[in-house]
Amino acid sequence: MKIQASDYASSDYFGRSVSISGNYAIVGAYADDDLGSASGSAYIFLRDGSTWNQQAKLTASDGEANDNFGWSVDISDDYAIIGAYADDDEGSASGSAYIFKRDDTTWSQWAKLTPGDGASNDNYGYNLSISDHYAIVGAKGNDDQGMSTGSAYLYERQGADWIFKVKLTSADAQINDYFGTAVAVSEKNAIVGIPDGYSSNVITGSAYIYSIQSAPMINQITNYTFDLTSEIFTTGITIVDTDGQDITITARSSDQHIIADTDIDIGNSSSNSYVSATIAGQLLNIDLSLTPQHAEHGSTTITLVMTNAQGLTSTSNLPLRYRRQKKKFLPMMVKPVTILVTQSLYPAIMPLLAHITMMTMAVTADQLIF
Repeated sequence: MKIQASDYASSDYFGRSVSISGNYAIVGAYADDDLGSASGSAYIFLRDGSTWNQQAKLTASDGEANDNFGWSVDISDDYAIIGAYADDDEGSASGSAYIFKRDDTTWSQWAKLTPGDGASNDNYGYNLSISDHYAIVGAKGNDDQGMSTGSAYLYERQGADWIFKVKLTSADAQINDYFGTAVAVSEKNAIVGIPDGYSSNVITGSAYIYSIQSAPMINQITNYTFDLTSEIFTTGITIVDTDGQDITITARSSDQHIIADTDIDIGNSSSNSYVSATIAGQLLNIDLSLTPQHAEHGSTTITLVMTNAQGLTSTSNLPLRYRRQKKKFLPMMVKPVTILVTQSLYPAIMPLLAHITMMTMAVTADQLIF
């Protein structure tokens, strides 16, 4: 079937870029002018039986004229990525990319990616790709190795954040190669195309395939900073390893007087070092138990180091404030005591009572009350 934008207009160039994943499709319209001439947009369609219905229209939160948002698009599960290669955040046509996330039927802008070392005419976002955990953005005009040799930027999703991982360039770059004109990424590999690449002084084109190796990472620490008032404290940590390898988790305390390494228990192992199997991409929940020393108060940081079978490591810090609950000493309640004293004992007991200076006495002929 044929699909069109619900608000189609002349020269929007709806269909310049397309992608599909499961029941969702995305179509770019880089010359749409909702936010200015050629500011651009993208449309999400959802399949319902044999029909595809428009679910959302996406625009950049900071879109401007001539950004060309929608020049490139890709979609994977709940994530979509859209390129605006003419955006000028880091120079004229330096470029940018936007990641959107679906929550039920709503698509919201999740992140804006820029190269960080961008320059005019880098065209970052000319092409891009996204998978569940990785995104790659091509910058065909980047000139790190010479004019328009090109590059590509790889990002990894860590929890809710997309973190820059590595910048890719050609090992045998030449001027005007335009490395990054085409890119794609999966969970294990990335590929970058060079349409104008040379071989034996002839423009033949080429492509580079990269194997993605990722260290295990902590996806979540339940509560970040704690006031410890009990003898033993237990919290949960959530770890994910995209490669599904065995991982070793080691925890160390920055202040042994507050919490010693020997007082850290990972996964009920009675040790601050723990080895666990993982399943690729699935969350691993582990208990972290801490037994503070007998100090009154103080701060320490628990540093968690995750290492997989390939030796790739990542670290995460858990700052702790320790405040032991002090015992409260309440004043003793003193009840009045009545002592019967006969007339014959009265002269004998008075010298003794005279030495007790912290009490008030009321004396009668037959009794002393204090």
